[in-house]
Amino acid sequence: MSAPRLLILTDPIGKPAYAPRLRYLCDYLIRNGYELSVYTEHMEELPFTPPAYYHALAINHHPVVWAIRSLWALLTDYRNRHFTRQVRHAIRDEQFDMVLCTTFSTFPLPTAVAIANERHIPLMMDLRDVDEQVPGAQYQSHRQWFLRPFRYLYRQVNIRRRNQALRYASAVTTISPWHTTFIQRLTTAPVHLVYNGYDPQQFYPKDIRTDKFRVSYIGRIYEFQKMEPIRQAFYELNLPHSELCIHTPEHHPIAIQNVGDTIRRSSVMIVLTSKQAKGMMTTKFYEALGCEKPVVCFPSDDGVLAQTIQQTNAGIASDHIEDIKHFIRARYAEWKQQGFTRQPIRNHLIFSREVQAQKMDNIIRDTLSAEPVTLVDVCWTLFTSNTTFDFLDQLLTAPSYHRWRRFYMRPFGHFINRVLYRLIHIDLQRLMAMQYIKDYSPEELQAQAHTFYLTYLQPRRIKAVWQHLPKQNIVIASDTMSCIAREVALQTGAQTCLNKQMFHSTTPYDIITDNLTDLRLVQQARNATIVTYHNEKKWRHLLQQSRIRPNRVTFIPAPADALHY
Repeated sequence: MSAPRLLILTDPIGKPAYAPRLRYLCDYLIRNGYELSVYTEHMEELPFTPPAYYHALAINHHPVVWAIRSLWALLTDYRNRHFTRQVRHAIRDEQFDMVLCTTFSTFPLPTAVAIANERHIPLMMDLRDVDEQVPGAQYQSHRQWFLRPFRYLYRQVNIRRRNQALRYASAVTTISPWHTTFIQRLTTAPVHLVYNGYDPQQFYPKDIRTDKFRVSYIGRIYEFQKMEPIRQAFYELNLPHSELCIHTPEHHPIAIQNVGDTIRRSSVMIVLTSKQAKGMMTTKFYEALGCEKPVVCFPSDDGVLAQTIQQTNAGIASDHIEDIKHFIRARYAEWKQQGFTRQPIRNHLIFSREVQAQKMDNIIRDTLSAEPVTLVDVCWTLFTSNTTFDFLDQLLTAPSYHRWRRFYMRPFGHFINRVLYRLIHIDLQRLMAMQYIKDYSPEELQAQAHTFYLTYLQPRRIKAVWQHLPKQNIVIASDTMSCIAREVALQTGAQTCLNKQMFHSTTPYDIITDNLTDLRLVQQARNATIVTYHNEKKWRHLLQQSRIRPNRVTFIPAPADALHY
């Protein structure tokens, strides 16, 4: 496979680290023959010359204009819509194989979705953090003062917009095992772990003798992180020729090119976290690993960071100040003897950004070369059956259920149900039916669905459709009951099943359906197979109006004796 051409969209590039994950990834991909175009909303004055493929789209940073735009973006997503228009105009004459969006929060995921949808190319998302990983809305606490009263609202809006965008992802990468598990619940796309890691060219071990024993912290301090216990413990130790160095972006910042030397000249590196914070594995932790410096993590997160510290022998993660004091004393004795400290870290090379960029490269290529899935409807497509109500008719014996079922089968009842569905999107017939099975456990329903499949559905298979099914990459996309969808997925070898209304894709797919309401999915599909019930003429008329090429569509007439209702 030839090296792809990627459109990369990212949030603003600025201090403190100027997007090191993205910079190293771009350098790696360029060395491996990729063609890249990186677009961001804003780049601060960078301490390095940005490559020619970096593009910052001009925005007005006057405080009053910025305040109005920020508040308006909160209400209407103006920021993403404006950025989408700018990107669309900037790339109008360029071709891409994939959109890759990397973000700290949500912006510019909606822009990435819009561009990928318009061009029908895969969308890969790199989520470096999620709002839910920290307590409250504390990731928003550092924002401009005029937005702080809205930070809880801002957080909820971000989460909602991110979850909507995730429905379109072809693949997702994120930064810790906790993030991988959390995000996988929000999307049907595969979620891959790509650590933040460290740049091996800048962060490497080197023994430097120093005249002071330095305990250092580098990075932003959030509300949920407490430095004071560490500060107090350090001063209680009262070690001669020692100093506590705290470098934050607001106070005592370090030039990006000097961070490596600062870590190498330090004797102990501090990492702050919280038990309420999930999956936080800060970049400075990895950089300490690369320099082979001992790490003190306070408090222990009792999660992925503490586990990684233990597995790599990187230092100590503890809630107990006395344990931390003991660890610092031991490192002080090492410094007194040698003039430097060096931690015997295990397997830190796996966290190198070179290894992580290679993993990202493999994910990109696998996503681009993946076989398209085939969406398969269930009711009246695989079987001559309305599976939900045929299942309930077989399962339920209550006279009241069968009375209102007969009512809704009549033209007047059917008309009422259709009107309500079109007006307020409520299927009253289905809603009432679900009330009759609320006392059944999921296990009981699944067992009944298995029996229903074997005794009722199997004899009603539409053979021509089953012969047309692919051997792999089937997705059951149906509004039928979940227990039936799971049983059908098991019998067809489908890789997953989902509600049809939840399916969104920026990558090519095929579809097999009988539903006229699936016209939108048919329009966007690579190829379509349509099961017709004496309505092929109507289908052809709709397809002609939609300008769908006839060679993309195969018609399969339903059995002549099938009664569609």
